Amino acid sequence: MRAGDFEIRLLPTLLVGSLFLGLLWLGTWQWNKADAKRQLIERFDAAGEPSPWIDVSEAPERYSRVSLAGRFWSDRQILMDGMTRNGVPGVNVLTPFETDRGDVVVVNRGWRTFEGTRSAPLVPDAPDGPRTIVGRVRAFAAPGMRLGEGNASVKPTWPRLAIYPGAKEIGNWLGRPVASHLVLLDADVSGGFVREWRPDGFPPERHIGYAVQWYSLALALLVLYIAACRHVGRKQERQ
Repeated sequence: MRAGDFEIRLLPTLLVGSLFLGLLWLGTWQWNKADAKRQLIERFDAAGEPSPWIDVSEAPERYSRVSLAGRFWSDRQILMDGMTRNGVPGVNVLTPFETDRGDVVVVNRGWRTFEGTRSAPLVPDAPDGPRTIVGRVRAFAAPGMRLGEGNASVKPTWPRLAIYPGAKEIGNWLGRPVASHLVLLDADVSGGFVREWRPDGFPPERHIGYAVQWYSLALALLVLYIAACRHVGRKQERQ
């Protein structure tokens, strides 16, 4: 089909149009993710006073601040392996916390350097006795993929070194069901390690950068398509 100096062909136009719309969709998707991440960060920074987390079977809004009364299990601690900070290898210390209601919640007490050996890691005991802790609720972290046997080959000793253990897995190790979400211990609560909690994932600026890339590719594709149609049209005129 001719339109002035342009030669428009159906199949290439459909292919280019589909790809163009796909690139626009990817750009908009990343732009919306940037907006969602900004809102999440605002909620994270604006979190007010903690609320008692009574029914741990119902998780509150992500990163909400909660309080729990109970006691730690120092003899059943889990070290989440592969956690680096400023290039230094270390672990996140996950300690079971039994509430006054008898529920078990996993508390992330923060990052510390790895001490001991792989077969016998070391970690300080959690504070003893009844206490009230404050922290933020979040889902258990999960790896993008699991290599090999995952934690299936982890030695059944305590403290236990593991890679991204989940609630069901930890519950099996403890012989007790645990809450589906864990608690990130507040930085000003005693008994923890390095705690510089921020929302997971890329910052909004990274998503905006990706959006600009997708939009730029869509624009480049449109320009190339127009140039190609014009080139073919002029070539047809000369023949």
